[in-house]
Amino acid sequence: MDLDYPLYAVSGLHQAQTSACIASSEDYAICRRIMLRASKNYSTASKYLPADKRRHIEALYALMRVGDDRVDVSHTGFSSPSEAIDDWEATYWQAFDQGSSSHPVMRAYLDTAIKFGIPSETMAIYFRANARRPDHHAFPHFCRPAALHGWQLLPGGTSNDVHFGYPPRYIDR
Repeated sequence: MDLDYPLYAVSGLHQAQTSACIASSEDYAICRRIMLRASKNYSTASKYLPADKRRHIEALYALMRVGDDRVDVSHTGFSSPSEAIDDWEATYWQAFDQGSSSHPVMRAYLDTAIKFGIPSETMAIYFRANARRPDHHAFPHFCRPAALHGWQLLPGGTSNDVHFGYPPRYIDR
């Protein structure tokens, strides 16, 4: 995969962060509130997950919800949705670079990524897809990457597994 971003080894971060707590219980509570407010479906479905994994799913959801909202809902404080999502992406890469963040959602996600060995480059597709959204001309090309970013985070999930119920020949036109 050709990325325009530096790749940060989560395992290296994990070793450096083993004695330090990156995210607080309040950081995770903020993620939970974001998910509860934004999606009744995900909130209800997550209740069926093991309790020890639930806050990590909420952190993943909140990371993407904050980015999506910057593009779709409000980019207050930024000149455009593009600038807002670029800032969120910069915050993401900075968190992996520094092993911490000033943003509670980013701290919770970073903590989750380290705990589960999620490589930093996993979310690159998410940021690329969001960067295309403000002009809405890339919508057909956005649909598939947007669905993939969640799927690829699942153990064993790959882009080849997601076809929305259609054979691949109908998707890649």
